[in-house]
Order: sequence, then structure tokens, then C-alpha cells
Amino acid sequence: MSLDSKMAAFVPGKVGRAQGLDLEPVRVDLLAAVKPAVLLVQMEEDDGVLEFHASVGDLLRAESEKEPVVREFDVTRTLQLKNTSEMPLHFRLVTQPPFIVLRPQPRAQTSTSSNPPTGDSQSLVLQQQNSMQVKVAFHCSLPLLDHVDQTDEEVPPGVTLIHSASGQRKLRFQQNLLIHYSNNSLQMVPLCAYLDLSTLRLSTHSVNFGFCYVGQMETVEVNLYSHGAHTYWKSVIESDEGEPHVFRVTPDFGLLKSKELHVTSCSQCLQISFTPSEDREFRATLVIWSPLVKTPLTLHLQGAGSFDEMYRCPQGGGSPSSLTPLPWKRTTGERHHFLELTLLLTSEAQLQGETQLPSLSLSLSLCTTTRTWTHTDNKGEVFVCREKLSSVLEFNRATS
Repeated sequence: MSLDSKMAAFVPGKVGRAQGLDLEPVRVDLLAAVKPAVLLVQMEEDDGVLEFHASVGDLLRAESEKEPVVREFDVTRTLQLKNTSEMPLHFRLVTQPPFIVLRPQPRAQTSTSSNPPTGDSQSLVLQQQNSMQVKVAFHCSLPLLDHVDQTDEEVPPGVTLIHSASGQRKLRFQQNLLIHYSNNSLQMVPLCAYLDLSTLRLSTHSVNFGFCYVGQMETVEVNLYSHGAHTYWKSVIESDEGEPHVFRVTPDFGLLKSKELHVTSCSQCLQISFTPSEDREFRATLVIWSPLVKTPLTLHLQGAGSFDEMYRCPQGGGSPSSLTPLPWKRTTGERHHFLELTLLLTSEAQLQGETQLPSLSLSLSLCTTTRTWTHTDNKGEVFVCREKLSSVLEFNRATS
């Protein structure tokens, strides 16, 4: 009797398996895993992030004695890609601006010798147990500075403005170098770039010269400070009154750069002068512009002209016809003005020729002492203050 007979198997008690061979069939589940293609990335950084450091000051190129020009530049870093598998790997390297993938350089004679000039969007092949050198560049240009004044909603992902305790500012750019394999797997290499920015500020936001004698110059010093990257600056005076020449600044341009290594702060002293042309009030705005700073600085200037002798300074050279300025001296914060007026006194008898009396000459000297100083209020505005201390008349008698 055959156990394979279907007719016999359905007859109760006719066929039996005493050893328990009538159990259910055995099921074996099989699972296979395919290891994804992965390249070994080698770089100098221990944390696995390829870092770039740049300064906006390097955008300036002094090609002549005139104003420097702006030239874009690249900061390049290198990493190694190694194929540790037993088969060739096909992949593409992709980045987004301001990062750029430069031409990969194969370490061995493989099919990669036909690689295109850039790794972006073109397929590369790296044979087993071979290495490839890849250069990644951070492209620095003026449009990157637009991110400084953008709001949190406007700034693109991966861009952060960093403020330091010393007043310096940096832009941080974070992206990934994407390695797209032919089997649709993806590998990422972190990229991070730091861009040092230039920061300008003035020691005050406004200067009020007060009253000054018409035609004479008054000067106030204002400091221009720079933090971070070095930068070029120039200034212009704007006035709605059509007379910006009454205010002047010296110097009106320059390069702010520290002369010491590892020192990122420097300053420039600006001489702000005011020469009123008539007895009225004058207003103007000093605008300081830099190609590396998006927002220019403004300094509000104000002053008034007057013919009051109290505000007169003898070194100006101009004086009324009947008053002759004598040499003057200056102590700390004080000015002494000397005016001389000579009067010839002749008696009535002498005029009539009745008697020969000696003529009398009186020398009248007017000495006015005025103290001048500058004051900065709690809002940072600079005022030129004057105080009339005393006036002394001196008579010198002489006969002839």
C-alpha cells in the first residue's frame, strides 16, 4: 500500500503514521540585506564638518592709488573620498551657493580620468579601493552681505548672524555636500563657513556747534570706530539748504585697518569744522559710506552764525574796520580777546590855536575772556559751549 495514494489516505483507520509524520510542513523565512554604497570621507577636522573662514575685507583690492575696487574670491578646502567596497561606485556631488564643488582629482588611474570640470550634476566613478581628492570652495561676494539686514523670515535656511561680546559680527553659512549614488542612496558631508563682517560706528550721532562768529572756523573731533574686518570708507556732506560747504570733515576718506596682528578694532579721528557764512542757523548731515557695510552712518551737524564779539576768535583774520585784533593767547579751555582803540583828545583851546597844549593819547584795550568746551549729553549729542567770564578795560596814557 502506498502512502501517496489519495484514496487510501481518506479511509479512516486504514493508513496511519505512528511516528508523528503527519505534522504541518516546516516554513523557513529568509531575509537578505543589501549594504548601501558609502564612501569614506577624510578631512582635517575631527568633528566631520568641513569649515571655511573668510573676511569681507579681502573683497577690497588696491589696484591703484584711488579708491579700492571690490573683487570676489574663493576660499578652498580639500577632502578625500575613498571607496572601501569591492565594486566601483557611481555618484554625483551636489552643493548650493555660496559653496561650489571644484574638479575632483583621482588618486589612481581609473575611469575617473574622464570626469568633467565640476562635480555638480555630472556622474563620477570611483573604482574599488581607490581614493579621490575633492576641492570645495566658499565663494565670497558682496550679495552675501544682504543677509545682514534681512529679517528671520527673509533669511534663507542655514544662514545665521552671530554677535560677539566684543562687538564683532559674523555670518555663518551651514549646508551639506550631497553625494547622490546611482542606486538612489544619499550621503551628506556637513559644510560650515564663517564670514567676518565690518562694523562701523561713530562716537556721537550729532554735533551742535552753537553760535560761532561769522567767517571764522570752529572745530570738533569725532571718532570713527571699526570692529571686525578692515574696510574702506568715504564721506559726503548733504544739506537741504544748499550750503554744505560751511561744514567740512578731515579726512574725508580712508582705510580702517589695525596695524597689529590679531587686533580687529581700530579708529580714526575726524575733524569736523563749521564756518558760518552769515548770521543764521545751518544744518547738514555727514554721511559715511563703506562698500562693505550695507547701512551708511549719519552724523547730524548744526550751528548758527553770529556777529556778537563774544563768539569771535582772533585767529580768524577778519575784524571790523575800527577794531584791530592784537595777539591772543589761549589757556586750557579759555580764549582771551584783545581789542585796541586809540583816541586822540585835544582841548578846545588847542583847536582854536590859542595855546600850545600837548596832545593826549589814550590807548583803550578791551580784554574779553571766554571759556569754550564741548559737552556730550545722555543721548550722545555733542554741544560746543561758551561762557563769557570777564571783560576788562585798560587805559594807557601817552603824551606828545
